[in-house]
Amino acid sequence: MKIWAILAAIVLIVVAIVVTIIFLAVSGSDSKPSILILLDSSAGMEESFDGGTKIEAAVTAIDGLIESVQDSNLNHLALRQYGGPCQGENTDLVFPFDEGNGDVFRNLLNDISVAGGTTLVSGVEASNGDFNRLDRSEERRLAFIVAGSGDSCQGNLSGSLQELENQGIEITFIGIGIQDNQRGELDAALAAMGGRIFFVDTFRELADVLSIIITELDGKLEFAIAGPPPTLTPVPGLTPTPIQPTTTSADSTSGGVNGANGADGSTPTPTPTPTPTPIVTQIPTPTPVPPVITLLGSVTETIEAGSAYVEAGAIALNNVNGIITASIVIFSDVDTAVPGSYTVTYNVTDSAGNLAEPVVRTVNVVDTVPPVINLVALSPVTTEAGADYTDAGATASDNVEGDITARIATVNNVDVGVPGSYTVTYDVMDSSGNTAPQVTRTVNVVDTTPPVITVLGSNPESVEVGTVYVDAGASASDLGDITSRIVTINTVNSEVPGGYIVIYNVTDPSGNAALRVVRTVSVVDTAPPVITLLGLSPLSVEAGVSYLDAGAAAFDNVDGDISASIVAVNSVNTEVLGSYTVTYDVTDSWGNPALQVVRTVNVVDTTRPVITLLGSDPDPVVVILGGIYNDAGASAFDKFDGDITASIVTVNPVDTKITGTYIVTYDVTDASGNVALQVTRTVIVTPPIIG
Repeated sequence: MKIWAILAAIVLIVVAIVVTIIFLAVSGSDSKPSILILLDSSAGMEESFDGGTKIEAAVTAIDGLIESVQDSNLNHLALRQYGGPCQGENTDLVFPFDEGNGDVFRNLLNDISVAGGTTLVSGVEASNGDFNRLDRSEERRLAFIVAGSGDSCQGNLSGSLQELENQGIEITFIGIGIQDNQRGELDAALAAMGGRIFFVDTFRELADVLSIIITELDGKLEFAIAGPPPTLTPVPGLTPTPIQPTTTSADSTSGGVNGANGADGSTPTPTPTPTPTPIVTQIPTPTPVPPVITLLGSVTETIEAGSAYVEAGAIALNNVNGIITASIVIFSDVDTAVPGSYTVTYNVTDSAGNLAEPVVRTVNVVDTVPPVINLVALSPVTTEAGADYTDAGATASDNVEGDITARIATVNNVDVGVPGSYTVTYDVMDSSGNTAPQVTRTVNVVDTTPPVITVLGSNPESVEVGTVYVDAGASASDLGDITSRIVTINTVNSEVPGGYIVIYNVTDPSGNAALRVVRTVSVVDTAPPVITLLGLSPLSVEAGVSYLDAGAAAFDNVDGDISASIVAVNSVNTEVLGSYTVTYDVTDSWGNPALQVVRTVNVVDTTRPVITLLGSDPDPVVVILGGIYNDAGASAFDKFDGDITASIVTVNPVDTKITGTYIVTYDVTDASGNVALQVTRTVIVTPPIIG
């Protein structure tokens, strides 16, 4: 396991403890910062760094910083990456302010890919506007630049950094594995505008730097320029490197974790400056919280059955006692002699009696040695076609499970009905999933027995004359299906009634001829003719009008058109209203009667009756006021009902006492419901003419 991976876990634990202490000390503070991370994503970040790569160290450090602070201790968070060509697209704001929480941020962080040159200046210049999304002038604004080298495009770093400082943004530069000949220029650029700079060459140094940054991140805990770095609990096997924080004087040369460096990589004598009084807020004694256990090694380990299991252990830390690894209690049920999944549980209690959340490692003991299969009896084997074949089988043994013959999967495709060479295969898998090399047996089946033909369908068989005769065929078996080898002689003519035969012969692949089989086929006519109506049905005809039937046609599959033989029975009487039927029947020359066809004929009356006014008076009729008006009436005649005058409905509104124009209406309906067109008479009542 890489040492940097172990240290990455230590970084996360250390910063978590530091932040817990800070939170307890300043939980009432309102000075929550907004943080912009400016991350080098150039190809140079793939360079090795303390057992890993620079980008792995950077991502781990940033993730530890953000995870420790958490969303509740931040106002806003953003991430910008830089790297690519000097001209063109070489920086990207992948996570703007107010675009999500810390969990979303860390997911994006883990997806960062590296490529191109180091475009540090372009990234700084682009970040000048990143804080413009915020409208909180009272908050702290922090920019953390995490880089693996200086700018490769010869830009004006000092000027770009100065623009950030002019916005009130506090800048911290963390250089990971940066070459000595680049540190002087970076020192000068950061010192000119009062920024902080740290150079780290190991993961342990990076962890120490993060401890300093997180300690003063709240806003009330100022970074002690002239004070000593915080003391970290020693980690077994590692010696922390003392951190030398840089000064903020523009005339001094800043130093990193490894000390201050000049532009040529040497260690110049710094210009004496007055020793500032450090402003450090005393952190109160923290309230004990449960310790945290971090596994060393893999969460899941796999070992071969029978080998020794070496415990990788774990690290335990808490905010009061520091490292309490020695107090970890391990519960393990690992048995390397028996394959299976086992668990190793780690727990620890600190001096205050706080019990950690148990951590579990899964240990899978596996067996990777395949079992062995051995044939019982010889191979190849010869057997007669048609005789029962019983396979002798095989045995299987496994180095762990012993005899596993019962688990053999045998594929036996031997078909004693079909001569040929067959293969029987034997496979087995032990409980650990190890598959044995497949073993096979060859079985040769030979045939000396003649085949047998079986007629399919009816024998004898009748077929309708005029239809297509489809022979049902026959099957042939020679201790196997050889139907496709049958030779058929078919003499059936379905257009001519009579008796016919179908002959079947077959010879098997071994030359054995079957006994010939014959089917008798009789061609007969049993199909009745078909009658088709001509014209409509049902059909309506007007009463009193002669009815001429349209007739029907008849066709027989053998006799052809036999319409002339149809017998029609017509009972229609157009003088009497009602529903009548005309039936049609026919029989072919073979005596097959057709299905009777019927036409329905409805004799109906649809003609309106006619109303005629009576009387010789002109229309309109003029009546003198006060005179007497006698209506002449009207008559009604229907084509079918005759005289229906008695059915007339007369509406006479004439009042001779009142002058005016009156309309007398006449309406009538015949027995079939036909309504006559209404007839009217106009009557005018007028005053007498004087003089």
